[in-house]
Amino acid sequence: MRRRDRGSGCRRVLALLVATGTLSFSTVAMAASIPTNRAEAELLVRQAAEAVERGDFELARENYRAVAEGGFGTADVLFNLGTAALQGGHLGEAVLAFERALRVDPGHEDARANLEAARARIVDELGGAAEGPPFLERLARALPPAPVTWGLAVFWLVFFAGLLIRRWRPSRWVTAVTALSLLGVLVFGAAFGLVVWYREAVDEAVVMQDALSVKKGPGPKFDTAFEIHEGLTVRVLEQEGPYVRIRLSNGLEGWVERKGLARIWPPDDWAYEAPA
Repeated sequence: MRRRDRGSGCRRVLALLVATGTLSFSTVAMAASIPTNRAEAELLVRQAAEAVERGDFELARENYRAVAEGGFGTADVLFNLGTAALQGGHLGEAVLAFERALRVDPGHEDARANLEAARARIVDELGGAAEGPPFLERLARALPPAPVTWGLAVFWLVFFAGLLIRRWRPSRWVTAVTALSLLGVLVFGAAFGLVVWYREAVDEAVVMQDALSVKKGPGPKFDTAFEIHEGLTVRVLEQEGPYVRIRLSNGLEGWVERKGLARIWPPDDWAYEAPA
């Protein structure tokens, strides 16, 4: 596991593109105003980069958060947010931002490396942890949503066009292209279905508090089974009132208050309050 933080100075974002799906952090009180257009977002990004050069990671963190909340949360913006949060000692926010960056762009190696570095700082040591998620989950996480979606659309259009052309001007060449495009539709359709399944069925969250008591049942009257700490990623299994049942990577389960967690995806589903 890498322990050295890559990109101690957050990279300048040269272009801000709205990522697949709307990325946002819940509204919180912060110095930077939420941008309403790309020009305002680019200004905040420049100011954040300048703040990093001065060593002002708190200002950089606030600016990148505002950009993400404004709907301009590209993988690079989220990576920069995570890096600034990590430098400022906000471990939970750093892990959350890196996790979200990888949901937008699974191939973002800098975000993956810094996520490993952030996880190395987590207090919890999960003895007997499983080797990792099942193969289908690992595959789904590795698939970039935007290219998969575009690939499916392109192959579907080519297949449909091939059917029309074969009807009026049949030929071996047209038949071959149509058959290959059908294969592409099947492959990319399966990949698209896997991405959608992962985003809908796999519910994960990050612990945002210094320490969070895990109860044996959904309420304060139940005994505390153990504690988990800031930055740990957990699987959310079900919800009952203000409590959710979680599972750790080593198989341990219990109930925690939902307000102590921030859901990774979709990012605007649960209210996220920044740690003081």
